[in-house]
Amino acid sequence: MTLNQKLTRVIRGRSVVDVTTDATQSVVHFDDGSRMTVKLAGPPVAPNRRGTVTSVRQSGTSLDLDLGDGSTIAFTTPDPMASVMVRAADQSLEYAD
Repeated sequence: MTLNQKLTRVIRGRSVVDVTTDATQSVVHFDDGSRMTVKLAGPPVAPNRRGTVTSVRQSGTSLDLDLGDGSTIAFTTPDPMASVMVRAADQSLEYAD
């Protein structure tokens, strides 16, 4: 899996405080009030993990958030692109693919 440099630059250092999931998407809530929405093709692996994001890896429909303690939150998206959006606490768009 390769590093998603653009998304890593946007969310590195933010701390995951909660992950909410329904049938079609997960929302990762960060401690600064921002959030990342991920469209889903299947349930995330280890969605209950909390910690500081160190990197984001992506390959095809696999998207992994690596955390500072060595754990990972893994998502499977329906498409390789157009599945992730990050909004700042003020709702401004920070990232979309």
